[in-house]
Amino acid sequence: TLVPTRRSSDLLASIYLVQNDRVQAEAALKKAADLSPPRSAVRLQYALYMLKSGDTAAGRRLLEEMVKATPDYLPALVSLAQISLSEKKYDECQAFLDKVLARDASLHEALLLTSQLDLARGKNDQALAEATKVLKLYPKSPQAAQQLGFAYLASGRTDEAAASLGQALSLAPGMTGAAVTLASINVQKGNYSPAIISLKQVVQEHPEVAQAWSLLAAAYRGQGNLTDALGV
Repeated sequence: TLVPTRRSSDLLASIYLVQNDRVQAEAALKKAADLSPPRSAVRLQYALYMLKSGDTAAGRRLLEEMVKATPDYLPALVSLAQISLSEKKYDECQAFLDKVLARDASLHEALLLTSQLDLARGKNDQALAEATKVLKLYPKSPQAAQQLGFAYLASGRTDEAAASLGQALSLAPGMTGAAVTLASINVQKGNYSPAIISLKQVVQEHPEVAQAWSLLAAAYRGQGNLTDALGV
């Protein structure tokens, strides 16, 4: 029957992903998605996999097909809004968010995206208000605390930014964006030791983050440790 086939394909995809066999994983995910109904987490997973793999056009097409078949499927609309924001199609992003918020005015992901969109448009006060609203609704959300920190920073309020980013990291210690941004604030303020501790962990876990390396060098240089600064 179709259901066992979909489930077995989904399971195979998970196994192939663990084995880092992307070709087989994509084929298994596609089969599982094809056998799933339009409003399906499996179809969404396949679309997000295509986006993560760098095939934005294919991922967008799949999401648009889901929205066409099920206009009220909010996860697909939110994903389309994220794509539009990343491509700097701000009006398009706003249109998707309007559709989402018309159906669920307190959806966590949509409210976060609204604040991010406002920041991208240079509407710092609105971004700050939206981020504050999200954190009040979801006080345990590290993403909301991080976004509030970014909004404070864009408004030049570095102390509040540092506090919010610290809150985000207390909720989710592995948040690279929050860690690097907080370290940047600490370097600017001359608080080199906490910046170095944080940045050393970031570059160990995420050596591809170039900004973390440059900040680490700056922190060592600020301490007067030119040998380690040069090594970095």
